[in-house]
Amino acid sequence: MLTQRQLEKIADEFGKRMEKIVQRYLTAMGEHIRDIGTLLPSDVHRLVEMRRVDVNMDVIRREIATALEASEQDVERVFEEVAQTDYRAEAALFDDAKPLPIVQNAALMRMLESYTRQTAGALANLSNTTVMDTAYRAAVDRAIQAAQSGVTDYASAIRQAVKEAASTGLVVKYASGAVRRLDSAVRMNVLDGIRQLNQEVAVETGKEYGADGVEMSAHAVCAHDHLPYQGRQYSHEDFARLQNTLKRKIGTWNCRHFVTPVILGVTKPANSPELLENYRRTSEEKITIDGATRTRYEWSQKQRELETKVRRQKDIANTARAAGDDVLRREAQYKIERYQAAYKRITDKAMLTAEPSRMYVSGFRSVNIE
Repeated sequence: MLTQRQLEKIADEFGKRMEKIVQRYLTAMGEHIRDIGTLLPSDVHRLVEMRRVDVNMDVIRREIATALEASEQDVERVFEEVAQTDYRAEAALFDDAKPLPIVQNAALMRMLESYTRQTAGALANLSNTTVMDTAYRAAVDRAIQAAQSGVTDYASAIRQAVKEAASTGLVVKYASGAVRRLDSAVRMNVLDGIRQLNQEVAVETGKEYGADGVEMSAHAVCAHDHLPYQGRQYSHEDFARLQNTLKRKIGTWNCRHFVTPVILGVTKPANSPELLENYRRTSEEKITIDGATRTRYEWSQKQRELETKVRRQKDIANTARAAGDDVLRREAQYKIERYQAAYKRITDKAMLTAEPSRMYVSGFRSVNIE
């Protein structure tokens, strides 16, 4: 069965495809604002410049549609590979080295088709959501006003607008009103679908070999809401009841747990009581860093917060570079270095794992702030 890390890596590839489009959007916006600043007050025509927003957004929307179409096609291939891998892995757990081809298993094929269709449909729906270009338009509007007024320091006049637009990035708005950054939305949709498929294939395959329950995986630095339940074995009925009592179900909303099929009373637990207790202590241990006291798990969430802040500042730096605003670019670089220093302190003092890939932003180049 594929691990959570392996599933995240697969989803990351889909997200990176969109992240490149986000950066092209930010670059187009920065260059647009830079060009407005080169015009004399008498040359600026609001309607002409605002129409350029529409032109840029039309290009971005076409790129999004093309990338989403390619992603939908990849979903079918990737999900089939995941199902095949999980099917063979679960069969091996029950000493079946040569299981029937998965295509001959009607139940699993229906499951594969269902999750593939569901995830591909979710990606297709992103094309129909509203691309939020409000921040872009507001930044251009402010830039035009600054140019028309003939301010001496054009960059300073519109710096805050650029910062706000860049920190928002390219996002989509769902019918529910929820807003999510485009690359994160794609990654989330793929990860949720593939994670559910991963788990359901394992459980269904186990049942075919006589498994009457599941065992939940366990790891150190576990979220408090799942900590009491990890590493334990459950009958199918008990696990279903547990899922119904949890606000954040196992295997959803960035949960790293997964379940494997077991025969209750026969399958030896993968984790000893001593190891599970060690995981509990590790997760709940209170650690003081920079005057703040949190559990180790809470510090791991602080890591995620800092990773997001670093990515946001890199977006701002990329946009500032395109806009020719070296002051804003150095300001973003300063914050990046400050956040990264805090990240390293937390990682070292809380003895957590650093994940620099979570702070990656395509096209970013650091600059000397001195």
